[in-house]
Amino acid sequence: MRIVQVVETLNVGGLERMAVDLAIEQLAAGHSPILYCIFSRGPFAEVASAHGIPVRCFDKIPGFSLKTLAALTSALRSDAPDVVHSHTAGIHHYAAVASRLARVPAVVSTIHSPAATLLRPYQHRYFRWVLPLTSNVAVVSQATLDFLVAHALPRHKLRVIWNGVPVVKYQARAASPGSRRPVIRFGTIGRFVPEKAHSILLEAFHQLLERLPEAELRIVGYGALHDVLRDRVDRFGLADRVRLEGRNDDVPAVLHELDIFVLSSVTEGLPVVILEAMAAGLPIVSTRVGGIAEVAPEGKVAWYCEPGAAGPLADAMFLAATSPNLQEMGFTASQLALANFDISVMQKNYEIMYIDSMRRRRP
Repeated sequence: MRIVQVVETLNVGGLERMAVDLAIEQLAAGHSPILYCIFSRGPFAEVASAHGIPVRCFDKIPGFSLKTLAALTSALRSDAPDVVHSHTAGIHHYAAVASRLARVPAVVSTIHSPAATLLRPYQHRYFRWVLPLTSNVAVVSQATLDFLVAHALPRHKLRVIWNGVPVVKYQARAASPGSRRPVIRFGTIGRFVPEKAHSILLEAFHQLLERLPEAELRIVGYGALHDVLRDRVDRFGLADRVRLEGRNDDVPAVLHELDIFVLSSVTEGLPVVILEAMAAGLPIVSTRVGGIAEVAPEGKVAWYCEPGAAGPLADAMFLAATSPNLQEMGFTASQLALANFDISVMQKNYEIMYIDSMRRRRP
């Protein structure tokens, strides 16, 4: 199949990494993938290009753009894909309308975060308007599906396809949770944006140090809140226990150094980084958001707390850090990732959806 994936950009992020990994796996499976960036290319475009995957950029400016729609339609007519696969509700109307104008056999979409579909009401409205042009909508977790059905999206259009990661790459540099006791190193990777709630994580870690003074925290990411988080590290006096870093593209190396992966988000779909951490053999501490509890069973792989408060997160981190079973839980996480969340499993599930979508569109 000739498959075009449409993304906003290929900047560093979980959605973008998933799209590139999917394209690479599609190429390995004998398909012909192409990536379209509506706004700008970004660093992951170079990763795709290095694998021989074409990347086209449309340089859209803010606001509705007929010029972008026309350019997208022209590109689709030239590339003649069998399937167009968009990511996020915010750009799907461009992909759906251009695909119909270019007579593409099928168009599908993936919604990665339930909250993102309601972030801008006009985008949610556009998404609903083009659903008749859309064969299937993949969602990354059952929690996301339930949320969207509750907000009036038709159930028959939706199907759950869990995200996937190249598990073997992370298992090759597996972590050894608990091997540095009494030191326990927590870590997280993600954009420095409000929904990731890094400020709450820092406050929770500050509380944790009263009970676990040997603990360490490594925060890897980038974004507008970097300086705010740096100020908070200084205000809590955590400079000798917290490493606040910028972007690091060697995710397996980061995960290899950790004992426990921690996520403090207030909203999620199914974060790719959780699957990466599991693949690397790390136990998880997380807020109970999105589909995380679907993939990382509580008590076997993970500890959970409700989002939005530092105290419960600190308690969950303490329970994890004092567990005698970190190594066993990390191994279980790794085996679950290999069985259910490898990139090959995700590619096959999307391939099935593509074929089903093309059949639906045929007379």
